[in-house]
Amino acid sequence: CVTRIETIEGKVLAEQKPKREQVLDARIAYIVTDMLRDVIKGNGTAGHLNGRPGRPAAGKTGTSQNNKDAWFVGYTPNLVGLVYLGPDRGQKGLPAGAGALAAPVWATFMEKALVGVPPVDFTKPAGLVERAICDVTSLLATAVCPNHAEYFVAGTDPTVFCRVHRELHITICRKSGLPAGASCKDTEVRIFDAEHRPTGQCRRCSAWDNFWKWLTGKSDTKSDSGSGAGGGTGGGTGGGANDRDNQSQIGDDGPTGNDQNKERQQSPLRKLFSP
Repeated sequence: CVTRIETIEGKVLAEQKPKREQVLDARIAYIVTDMLRDVIKGNGTAGHLNGRPGRPAAGKTGTSQNNKDAWFVGYTPNLVGLVYLGPDRGQKGLPAGAGALAAPVWATFMEKALVGVPPVDFTKPAGLVERAICDVTSLLATAVCPNHAEYFVAGTDPTVFCRVHRELHITICRKSGLPAGASCKDTEVRIFDAEHRPTGQCRRCSAWDNFWKWLTGKSDTKSDSGSGAGGGTGGGTGGGANDRDNQSQIGDDGPTGNDQNKERQQSPLRKLFSP
């Protein structure tokens, strides 16, 4: 592109003054650049560049049918470069696509062209917000969602949280790894998603607790009277069978129901060591 014509003495005969017109919102341009940065990372179509050219960059591969043509257009904040590989007359296609062939050529050119130029990052304009987005639903991520970060123009970002990976805070018994019951003492709150939450309830602590109460004679009077907790969430009353025993008498000279109940509740340890 000719920008100026001068005489040998330096007199300007003609000068081209291009008119610049912004055709894209700077925020949209930055979001597109942020997406194109992923092309040369990880699982991108040119991800095998592994960080080349060693500075912030973005780009796009392009491969035609049967690998007849391979393009790569990439840029940094300082320089834009384009590479094309392909036959002149449509002969047999290339051995691979643009990511494997054109992208490495572009990276080599950029590395040499920018020698001595300090790396700079793309300038993020005002008016953008960053949000964690669920990889599955593209909604706002919960604490248990597989997620990635995305930029949005302020006011256009999603407001609904993912419902597939719902966050549940459950108190877990450290001993059994199951939801804690009333007898569990060593517990912690853990976060689960709705699809992978633990089921059931800890019985290990309640079994030991009940055995210890039986052994020491400190059984729950509510349990003796027929009422139960049902694992902490269910259960119900079991009638008043023991109450009727407490109020009854066996014969005129026999022990009362209360005496029998006391005998049943006497600690096995006391029975063992009592004279």
